[in-house]
Amino acid sequence: MNENRLNAVISYVRAKTGIDISICRFERSLRSDFDEKEGRKVLSEMGNEELLIDRDNDKTYFTFKYGKEKFLARLDGSTKSTKNYAFFIKTLIESFYLADDGLTEEEKLRRILSGELNEEKALIYIAENKIADCCYVVAALKNKLSKGKDIVEYLLKNKLSLNDKVLLGAHDVVIYVKCLDEKRADWQGEKLANTLIREVLKGVGVQISVGVGNVSPSFSKINVSYEQALGALSLGSVSSYNKPVTTFADYMPVWLLKQVDSDVLKNYYNEVLSEDAKALFEDDAMVETAEAFFDNDLNISEASREMYMHRNTLMYRLDKIESVCNLNIKKFSDASMFRMLAIIRKLI
Repeated sequence: MNENRLNAVISYVRAKTGIDISICRFERSLRSDFDEKEGRKVLSEMGNEELLIDRDNDKTYFTFKYGKEKFLARLDGSTKSTKNYAFFIKTLIESFYLADDGLTEEEKLRRILSGELNEEKALIYIAENKIADCCYVVAALKNKLSKGKDIVEYLLKNKLSLNDKVLLGAHDVVIYVKCLDEKRADWQGEKLANTLIREVLKGVGVQISVGVGNVSPSFSKINVSYEQALGALSLGSVSSYNKPVTTFADYMPVWLLKQVDSDVLKNYYNEVLSEDAKALFEDDAMVETAEAFFDNDLNISEASREMYMHRNTLMYRLDKIESVCNLNIKKFSDASMFRMLAIIRKLI
């Protein structure tokens, strides 16, 4: 019998019903909520019955089984309602044992991330593993050398916080679940991603790309942040300029365009752009220059420095984009249009 799991089940039932349940356990290794002498006396009075109402002391007792072991539970009150609650709680606790599908803790975490584990089982996992009550965010890490196992092993030994979780996902993607100790308003996804990049480079010696989801208000809802992190990580496949860090805010335009029928996107792309403009969007060097310019907040000096490109060369490329596409990407509105068209080209 897994004592931690039983404690988690009892805590969950208490939280769901709002009823204080006291448990008497008859193994010396296990703590009891009330005196074993009291428990022995009650059991002798119950005989073969599963429930005893003690109106003199205003208590209701019932037995339940968790696996092969038998426990005695006590509720305050001796009314008919208390009796009904006792039978309900007994059934609920025993059903949790029967519903235990033998999954490992890592498999349960995978199912929480994928949203496959129902709320009850997720909450039991949280209580059983003493998951901290804080906000969480998920980061997805990927490297080109298939070093996922090495990264997981290193991060498990060198987690940013004791409450963080690390596991290997599909396609060698490493999943990092971060417990946010700081205030949500002060938190930035780029900060977490850059820290992970430095740690992995130091410990494993590989460069990684990181996608970061939005903040989740609780551990049981991290599947949303997980899906966002995977989406953000995939942004590199529809972008010529491969950033090491992508947040869900960066990925949002891609996500929105993915909801549109591909034929609609293709027709729009063909109608808006001339043949010369289409040829420019096929030139990865030109698109990469534009995206570097965007990622440096339309700052020519910063973009040229990051790309190791002469300022005049960058200016020439921006001017060419304007003349061919009729888009002055030094302006925010035209920059947004260019980026949207670049994304559409990758999606169609």
